[in-house]
Amino acid sequence: MSKYHHGDLKSGLIREAVQLLQEGKSFSLRGLSSGLSVSPAAVYRHFPNKDALLMAVAIEGFELLQQRFQSIEKDDPKERLKELGIVYVDFALQFPGHYRVMFGEFQCEPEQEELLGETGRATFSALMNACSDLADTEEVAKVMAASAWSLVHGYALLRMQRHLSAFGEPVPSIEEVLDQFWTSVTA
Repeated sequence: MSKYHHGDLKSGLIREAVQLLQEGKSFSLRGLSSGLSVSPAAVYRHFPNKDALLMAVAIEGFELLQQRFQSIEKDDPKERLKELGIVYVDFALQFPGHYRVMFGEFQCEPEQEELLGETGRATFSALMNACSDLADTEEVAKVMAASAWSLVHGYALLRMQRHLSAFGEPVPSIEEVLDQFWTSVTA
């Protein structure tokens, strides 16, 4: 762990937690305080418990993903939907610490849970908008969005855990998977 030298302790704690998560390591708030050379009391002023810190990591993850979704500049809804999938998988592979926590289980206070829900819904509105532009009805758009999200989420997890290597090398890219899926559903 790096040593903390005055400044934004809250952000420093989030960074350290993400780093440990990306390395697949567990942590405690007391351990973070020791690693950052600050008192446990200083840590607890920002995060009353580990779940509160995980909540902050999850919210930061959704915000990062939302920024990436907003940078997509595809007018064609089909191309936009494909690009959303590619960006989603790239995000999961680039930020595995955030990604695992975003969809992990932890306890949080009701107001924190509401904030996490709002952040997640804002992020995934891009997916719903692309599907709404493609579908005849809102109900079809919801099913399409659930299908697309399930596909890329599953692919991302399998890729992160190196299970796709069961198909041999090279591993099919997310672009190939999405193209094949789209060809199959429109055939």
